Amino acid sequence: MRLSAEQYALADVAGQAAGARWEPEQILRSGPPEAEAVRELWRGLDRDLGFIGFAASGEADAGTAVDLCVLAEEWGRRLLPVPLLSQAAVVIPLLSRVGSEAAAHVRDEIVAGRRIVAFAESGEFDVGRRAGSDSVVVTGDLDIVLDGRLADDLLLVADAGGGPQLVLIELDRAGVRRRRLEGLDLTRLPAAVSLNEAPGRCLGPAPRTPLGATAYACLAAELVGTAGWALDAAVEHAGQRVQFGRPVGSFQAVKHRCARMLVAVETARSLTRLAAWTIASEGETTAARQAALEAARSAATAAVSNTWDVIGVLGGIGFTWEHPAHLHYRRARAARMFFGGQRGWQHELEESLS
Repeated sequence: MRLSAEQYALADVAGQAAGARWEPEQILRSGPPEAEAVRELWRGLDRDLGFIGFAASGEADAGTAVDLCVLAEEWGRRLLPVPLLSQAAVVIPLLSRVGSEAAAHVRDEIVAGRRIVAFAESGEFDVGRRAGSDSVVVTGDLDIVLDGRLADDLLLVADAGGGPQLVLIELDRAGVRRRRLEGLDLTRLPAAVSLNEAPGRCLGPAPRTPLGATAYACLAAELVGTAGWALDAAVEHAGQRVQFGRPVGSFQAVKHRCARMLVAVETARSLTRLAAWTIASEGETTAARQAALEAARSAATAAVSNTWDVIGVLGGIGFTWEHPAHLHYRRARAARMFFGGQRGWQHELEESLS
């Protein structure tokens, strides 16, 4: 399961484009990014690379899922605050699976860079629907919405009569209140959203599992990038830091720690690429979902353990605000709670295999 020369080139170009526009140290100097700055970063990177189209090119393109995971790993390494995960891996595939004309129009708006749409993973809603119309009014509360401060619209699944429907709500309309959340991950911009008879429209019947395999695979790739950064930072420091006249990397305890970090990264990366290739070749099958869940579980474990271990290898500087290690640790700890959380992934995987 080797990447092609074009995919290695994609990783290089994506890394260079991101590095020219963003560095995690910006947070250390001036605090978490504001929503408008992230929107401009998102639009600028898409102008450079046209990457949003990866997720909208259709399952017939065998490189789509793999390319997306290549991009997610590279940007996960760099802690980019852009909504790649929510847009390219969650919302666009979900709208494509719905298949209605209305859903396709919203997807095209996202691909064109004109809209950012958040997805509500869970929630209970009271829905009123006008007879013979797609218009609805929705009431309910969402404690946390990924990229909620960036989004123009909100997608949610609610029973609007006739079964679960995918409902689109414009977040600047009457009846919608957004509240800024300060999360553990300083690179994400979540929000709490309250709906009080907020106007919306039905886009079509919701899939039984709105979060597809692509969402878990892309999250896994992002976390592999985080774990990979931690490994590289640990090895670099261990080779340069001298103690008792020797590089600290020559001490057995440090060697063993770095070796464990390497095994964790390579295991998670292999599982993530297997998931991406399975999605690219088979689409949203049971096998693809199982592979993606296992990849996400492995990558989350690797990211949390590696970002903790690099702090130990770094020593005193690793525990300070001035070093970006804590930003990566925050990203890893927060991300493993996405999409039902690591225990939820494990439970679903066990259920599907039993």
